[in-house]
Amino acid sequence: MRYTIFCFVCVLFFPVFSHASFPDVPEDTPLAEAVNALKERGIVSGYPDGTFKPDRTVNRAEAIKIIIAQIATEEELNTHKSSVYADVGSGEWYMRYVEYARTKGVIDGPPTKTSFFGVNPVLHAEFIKMLTLASNINPRDVTNDMILPLSVDVTDPNAWYFPYMRYGIVSSMSRIDPGGYLHPGKELTRGDTAMMFYYFLLSQEKRRSQALLAQVEAEMVATIKMLEAGDMDDALRACARAMLSARGALAQRPDDPLMQGAAKIAGGIYFLVQTHQAFYEPDYQGAISRAKDVWQRAEEAKGLSHKLAPLAGEMQRIAKKLADEARARGGSL
Repeated sequence: MRYTIFCFVCVLFFPVFSHASFPDVPEDTPLAEAVNALKERGIVSGYPDGTFKPDRTVNRAEAIKIIIAQIATEEELNTHKSSVYADVGSGEWYMRYVEYARTKGVIDGPPTKTSFFGVNPVLHAEFIKMLTLASNINPRDVTNDMILPLSVDVTDPNAWYFPYMRYGIVSSMSRIDPGGYLHPGKELTRGDTAMMFYYFLLSQEKRRSQALLAQVEAEMVATIKMLEAGDMDDALRACARAMLSARGALAQRPDDPLMQGAAKIAGGIYFLVQTHQAFYEPDYQGAISRAKDVWQRAEEAKGLSHKLAPLAGEMQRIAKKLADEARARGGSL
């Protein structure tokens, strides 16, 4: 089955880039915007030679210092004279930040962890965990009902990193690569951490709704294309990301009808995937039932914003076609 893809939000999101403050950060890029903003807030700085070194790997000690320095006062840091970790001596420059983080529950301490491994590169999921917990956000409490696979490499909802990667999508800190991977174990660079920290701050300031809305559209378009190709696994992962991005946008602008409608239509995409799954099992009655759910969600989305009408209408057309074929093959609902 071939489907027509409609655009409903691409005209709403115009990235605003800026000139770089550092010679090794390309001008007019998202990284330049992030680095400049973080520099102005005193969160990042360059090296004595004036460079930023965006490709340099960040270790765990550096990461925890960047995060904790934004929330802890010198007085609070100075109360820590030694560390409970076997590999963090009292003379280590990062000892105070590590101990502050441990006492606040940002990182695990004994008996769970007896070493900090400060020289190890900080990993994607680790950085999200430290950043969110330091900000009194528990990602396990956010969209905890979402247990669908998120990417090729993030599929187990019981994995320790799953809720953090899930929150990475909700807050727009994390996106899949062209191969469909989220890379929770990726070693982060200074450029990576700058981008993630910046998007996290914008999300907290409720300034990422348009970017999240654009991501909803991209994931829904991808879902429909994957259904067309018969790739149910990738379609399910893409619609999961669409729903998470829609929830993130709605959380930032809960009274906006467009955001409300996007959440409705993202849920409808999930029902559309289920309609396909039922149709090809085959479970024709199940396909007809789910097609009705798609139709209803699409109607609700159209009622909230006319911008959603093209994609909502296409979803209804696909659902109707599947339901009609299911009835022709023996379905009776």
